[in-house]
Formats: sequence, structure tokens, C-alpha cells
Amino acid sequence: MALDTKTDDWQVCMILNAAAGAGIAAGDFRFDFYSAKANLTARFKFYGVGVGAGGNLSGVVLPATIGPFGPWSGITCDEQFSVWDLNGCWGRLSTIGGGMGVVFGPMMITAAKRFWSTTTLFHSQNVGGFGGGGAGVGGEVLIGGWHYSTLSHNQPGSDGGDDTMA
Repeated sequence: MALDTKTDDWQVCMILNAAAGAGIAAGDFRFDFYSAKANLTARFKFYGVGVGAGGNLSGVVLPATIGPFGPWSGITCDEQFSVWDLNGCWGRLSTIGGGMGVVFGPMMITAAKRFWSTTTLFHSQNVGGFGGGGAGVGGEVLIGGWHYSTLSHNQPGSDGGDDTMA
């Protein structure tokens, strides 16, 4: 379980988001990145600014039994990467969605090694779906950064437990 293990089997679960915009937008998101090969789940923060309208707030991981839009999304990696490789990368997050109690919408994420670089770890990966405990209608396109926070016990097949909001 080393943070420098490079792998390409990453799965992503968005566990918290707060975003708002009225022309200019900002957002704060939390994601868990799980790799069976690296034997770990790493929690990342994504902060960004950009353009958008409306807003949303959600943060309860719904169980995978809700169908094809469960909480974990496999991503296609452009190259193998480790937790340390992703930490500090610039990123883009594009989302549109809405709901009350249960929020639904697509969310596309990208991570690149350098600002405006065409060398990406992953690009335009849809990790959207259902989120619970939230409300709002909105859409944003944000440019920001990926920041490693901590290790998590959350993983595919778990119910998220008490650490989904940490």
C-alpha cells in the first residue's frame, strides 16, 4: 500500500461537492480514488474556479444497488499513475445536474501534469451519477487542482461507512 505505486486500474467515487455560479463559478469537491493493484483508496480534494450557473450541494454516497450509475466509476488512464503523481496536478471538472434529496448528472474530470498540458493522466472521464443528501440545479466548468488529503477505507463494494464525509 504505497502512495508511489503506479497503476492503471483506478476507480473514482465523488463523495462531496459544493459548487455555485452566477457567470463566474467556484467549487469544492472530494473524491476517493481506489486501486486494487495499489491496494489503497486515496482521498483527493479538487478546488476550482471557472464559469457556471446555479449551484448544488451533496455528500451521501448511494449504494451500488441503484443500478448502472452506482457510486464508483472506472476510469481509462492515459498512463499509469500513483497517488503522488496525481497530487498537485491541474485539472478540469465539468458538471451539470440537479435534484432534491437525490441529485443526478454527468461529471467529467481531467488531470494533467502541467497547466494546459496535453500530457494527461486521464481526460474527460465521466464519474457522474446519483448522489444523495443534496439539493440544487446547476452546471459548472472549473479549472483547478487535485490535492491528496488522506487514505480512506471507502472502496467498491463497501457501503462507504462513516468515513464518506471525512
